[in-house]
Amino acid sequence: MSLEGLILSLLVVLVFAVFLLYPFWDSTPQQADTAPDSDSQIAAQITGQRERLQIYYDRVLANLHDLDEDYAIGKLDDAEYRVDRERWVQRGVQALKGLETLDSGQLIAPSDTDAAQIDEIIDYHIEQTINREAAPADAS
Repeated sequence: MSLEGLILSLLVVLVFAVFLLYPFWDSTPQQADTAPDSDSQIAAQITGQRERLQIYYDRVLANLHDLDEDYAIGKLDDAEYRVDRERWVQRGVQALKGLETLDSGQLIAPSDTDAAQIDEIIDYHIEQTINREAAPADAS
């Protein structure tokens, strides 16, 4: 190997090493503002809740479709089909009401919850609302 080739190879390795190690030497902070803006944080939480509710609503529609198919091919009797269909329709209605309510604010109090916890809270609130609405009808 010639001297020029050796120097050029060493220079390329040195530039590559500097390129790889530069982030570790950089002492400037990546974020100038460490505290998140409360408005943007609330907007992000509302967006997350909207996404989870939309996923829940899509799941309700899929379950209704599957239920209709099962009834059409005779897997379900008429009474069971009507009860299950009414339950899923009520869940869909409550999910749509929740999506409309999100336009005015959050449904779930702000916290550090993940998607699974949000799903559980949504399920709980929808079941509670359905039970509250069904209670006056049962009392009649």
